Amino acid sequence: MNRTLIYVFTAVMTALFIGCRPDEEKEPDAGMLVPEIVLDNESDVNMPAEGGKISVPFHIVNQYDGGKVSADSESDWLSLSCSESEVSVEAVPNTETSARTAVVSVCYTYGEAGDTVMAHFDVIQAAEEWQEDPEYDYEFEAAYFSGTYFGNIYGQNGEYCFDAYLMDKPMDGDYFEAGTTAYLFDIFTTAPGDSKNPRPAPGVYTLGELYATVSMTFTPDLSCRMYQNEDGSVTRVMLSEGTLIISEEGGSVLFEAFLTDEDGKTHHVTYSGPTEYVSDGVVGGGELDVLESDLDIQAGIADASWLADAGNDVMEVNIAFTDMDTDEAGYVIPPGSILYVDAYMPFDENGMIAPGTYDFSHQQGEAFSLYPGDSQEVMAGLVMPFGTYADYMVTDSQSYTGLIRQGSMTVSGSAGSYTIECSFTTVEDYSVKCSYSGDLTVHNIPVVHRPADRHHVLRRL
Repeated sequence: MNRTLIYVFTAVMTALFIGCRPDEEKEPDAGMLVPEIVLDNESDVNMPAEGGKISVPFHIVNQYDGGKVSADSESDWLSLSCSESEVSVEAVPNTETSARTAVVSVCYTYGEAGDTVMAHFDVIQAAEEWQEDPEYDYEFEAAYFSGTYFGNIYGQNGEYCFDAYLMDKPMDGDYFEAGTTAYLFDIFTTAPGDSKNPRPAPGVYTLGELYATVSMTFTPDLSCRMYQNEDGSVTRVMLSEGTLIISEEGGSVLFEAFLTDEDGKTHHVTYSGPTEYVSDGVVGGGELDVLESDLDIQAGIADASWLADAGNDVMEVNIAFTDMDTDEAGYVIPPGSILYVDAYMPFDENGMIAPGTYDFSHQQGEAFSLYPGDSQEVMAGLVMPFGTYADYMVTDSQSYTGLIRQGSMTVSGSAGSYTIECSFTTVEDYSVKCSYSGDLTVHNIPVVHRPADRHHVLRRL
């Protein structure tokens, strides 16, 4: 804790006598000169909170031979010693949260009758200011906003998806500047009231379940704290708990989030200002940018996600293959290709993929059938691909899509050692080939997972 000494200069006078009690003070004999104790410093004595020793000088007027000086206090946090000209005051540290005051009595005893005179001074010891530990480990007030609207293509039950970035530096085009800290909220909500200016509904959002898309939640699989390193890589800290409050006030939208990350650190994030969500996938007046070249993908990474129960012990699975590298958080680094295969296979509770040939000749929904590639307009001007298709990504924000409705995928081997060969043709008659060897397990059974897709901002497999 940070501690700062506070010195308090208000005296609280209390008569406390031990060695010299008021009822023990005797009237001097008639005709005698009455001694007087004169404190050289008439102000209160201030002692720091950490304690220490202070000398208080004094002198005696009208001294008597054999006169004796003593000092006492009823406060147990003081130690006193006295000479003929000063009182030495020593205090222990004050660990309380408020200042404390002690009265020191200086006694002069004189004459054959043992008469006494007294003087008093206050010792005021400051308290340590105990500044509470910060309520949050990270207090972040964002100055900039960037948002993307994805329509309802990712909502498993028709929910609408928004990504909101709250940043301390403006974006450089589609990229963060080096040294940028940002918080990403991957939000699912109800349909926007204004399709020309879409934004999440005001309200309280909570961190949802992994890969779920429940309305009024933000997802733990993408929502995170991000830092853009100088070398171009991004450091991400994922979240374990959180609440996001979105409200509107005048012309501003207010974001306030209370978060706990995977390391147990707490975050308080705020933003107040304008928001504008760019509709992702709006290309060429509502058309996808079409792939116009062959692809030969030597995939080093593959990922399989459970999509749905197709009935009759058949499960629908999305398999993504890529020849791109990924960063430490699992996000692909363009340029490169991704092939998405939407396949139906015998259900296996352990996520094993059945060997065999998967193609479009089977009845859709039967084991070893493939879902053909297609696109869907999820809102005016916003078109998204789904099913089986390939993307060639130039950058995070520019890619070319080939919808696939012909060809096959052959799987051989077993868990931990699959060999997969794909030979497809796009609707524009371009070849898409893909080879992969290695481990592959369908995850998230039986939790529904939205398929990985180029249109989610960071293109995580």
